[in-house]
Amino acid sequence: DWMWERIAETYVFNEEVRRRMLEANPWALHEVVKRLYEAYRRGYWRPSEEALRRLREAAAEAEAWIEAGAER
Repeated sequence: DWMWERIAETYVFNEEVRRRMLEANPWALHEVVKRLYEAYRRGYWRPSEEALRRLREAAAEAEAWIEAGAER
């Protein structure tokens, strides 16, 4: 659990890092979120409900950036 939590805190829940990833490569952020959710689904990580909510928000935010980039 600690490893997945550290990844989430570092790359997804840290506002500054998440913003920089979105601007540089929203696909990378989306992939990190996807892997974290997969770890949760497989039982490797047991995040809180709050962490799951934040993960869903980050996924939606990354998808919005990806879609906006595709429209350019």
